[in-house]
Amino acid sequence: MSAILSADDLNDFISPGVACIKPVETLPLQKPQDNPYEVTTEDKLPAENLAPAQISLTDCLACSGCVTSAEAVLVSLQSHTEVLNALDSQPSIPIASLLESTSDGKTDGGSAGLQDGKIFVASVSPQVRASVAATYGISERKAGWMIEQLLSGPDGLRTGGAHGNGFTWVVDTNAMREACLVIGAEEVMNSGLVAEDQQASTGDGALSTQPKKPILTSACPGWICYAEKTHPHVLPHLSRLKSPQALTGTMLKTVLSRRLHISPDRIWHVALMPCFDKKLEASRSELTDISWQPPSPLHPRSTPPVRDVDCVITARELFMLANTRGIRFTWRPKPCSQEQAFTAMRAALSHGANFWNGGEFYGTPEYNSLHLLSRYFDQYPSDAEKVVLSIKGGLSASMLPDGSEKNVRRSVDACLAMLEGKKKLDIFECARVDPKTPIETTVGVLATYVKEGKLGGISLSEVKAETIRRAHKIHPICSVEVELSLWSTDILNNGVAATCAELGIPVVAYSPLGRGFLTGEIKQKSDLPEGDFRHHMPRFQEDVFDKNLKLVEELQKLAKKKNCTGAQLALAWVKQLSGTEGMPVIIPIPGATTEGRVVENMKDVTLDKADMDEINEILGKAEVHGGRYPAHLAALSDG
Repeated sequence: MSAILSADDLNDFISPGVACIKPVETLPLQKPQDNPYEVTTEDKLPAENLAPAQISLTDCLACSGCVTSAEAVLVSLQSHTEVLNALDSQPSIPIASLLESTSDGKTDGGSAGLQDGKIFVASVSPQVRASVAATYGISERKAGWMIEQLLSGPDGLRTGGAHGNGFTWVVDTNAMREACLVIGAEEVMNSGLVAEDQQASTGDGALSTQPKKPILTSACPGWICYAEKTHPHVLPHLSRLKSPQALTGTMLKTVLSRRLHISPDRIWHVALMPCFDKKLEASRSELTDISWQPPSPLHPRSTPPVRDVDCVITARELFMLANTRGIRFTWRPKPCSQEQAFTAMRAALSHGANFWNGGEFYGTPEYNSLHLLSRYFDQYPSDAEKVVLSIKGGLSASMLPDGSEKNVRRSVDACLAMLEGKKKLDIFECARVDPKTPIETTVGVLATYVKEGKLGGISLSEVKAETIRRAHKIHPICSVEVELSLWSTDILNNGVAATCAELGIPVVAYSPLGRGFLTGEIKQKSDLPEGDFRHHMPRFQEDVFDKNLKLVEELQKLAKKKNCTGAQLALAWVKQLSGTEGMPVIIPIPGATTEGRVVENMKDVTLDKADMDEINEILGKAEVHGGRYPAHLAALSDG
């Protein structure tokens, strides 16, 4: 890493040459006289305070002198703080709404009623992935997944901030690196076809479109800056090709602005690069839309130039980005071994827990729950017929519900491909409801898979009673997954449980242990692992934690009388509700990674009427403080 913009040492730079073209020290001007003919005997007129001198990145790049005095400013202009400020400045534009409003190819995003907001995109260099991989001792592919989850995943940056923003797209710069190699080779080959006099600088000092031989090239902006300041005679030999960083920025802003019919300044692009000098490159005036965007009513030339790359951060600043939001970069704990997982799965099946719930987005891209299941059925093929397999899917690349026909088919086909025919996909579950796509459309697509025999049934998750009825009219719904526990009883009062009972639809109760809180093992917030997602959940915040703990303490007293654990009591309460008058069949799905935890959860605890009455009395007195999810996620939980 170059030290030009190192935050550790702001005093090392190219030796000072010519005096700064915008010196910070300025002499005060004389105050204008009201009377030009007035004579004064004072040695000098009183001076007025002047506005501070303004030094931009472009000024410093154009200067051959020392820029040490401005380096701190340069670093602060492109940092992890600037990324967070950008994410908090405006809401993210919903891509589905934008595509729908501009589908005619004529309407632009502004006239379609989407004047506010930006599209946030990020590009990641392979060097940054390698740096993260080396830091944590993992593969580069897994490091790339970790970066993507931080920037765009539901447990990353989206868990905080003013608008719950994350990056809609996270792209790899390797594609543009390959393009640079191809175009660079073409540049060299074509240079031999251009006359020598056309290769030289033009009369006004501007460089021609073709460099002189030999062609010099470098993706290092520090070297370019050095050549410009100290060896200008080599400039006619420099390649005219943009670096992979700049080329990626141009690609993103041209393609997205034209495809979505919005101005490029509504696309905010951050690049993750290995070197601080890349910040200098991103600030060059040549790397703006002036080079590729002709003036238009949507983007008149009078507006300020739009940079191809709005901000550059390094791997070190990526970690700072996570730390500032209170997210451990490796917030997902290291998964248990395959052997341990298989042991727990076998234990669950032997104890009668044959309803298995997974998702195409649970785990890493290279090893999610479907990959694990595929390997399990390789080792235990006879278990395939014993298990009822329900898999959630249907999220977009930005981890938002996408119930469009195209994405539903992509998701189902991907799930089937990962199972490799070793187990039938008994139930495909829509992970939340897409507010932009009618539920009838989503269920209609899934119904074709059921008819073709590729799916056994269709399930919904986190839905309203009305949505259940609408979906059930298109095709019978075989289950509805919702949160139900001793501190999440919403479905008992909002019509969901009653509707499912009426239509004969079982309820799959997720988080029946209140994300572990009802076990009694979490006695203070510091008991949560560093970087755990629950740090962002409203019910686990400092101001309400102790208040919510009172409910657990009362339930623990009853558990002690029943000679069971808090977890067993909580699960017994959910099971006891199942099939009672006015209630549907309820299937709790607690998570477990060890055989011991499976055995504990499966212990049969009987609750009589007196026990249920006592629990109801406890629930009636105890107030649960905080919502189930942060606001931006809660909006997706009532589809």
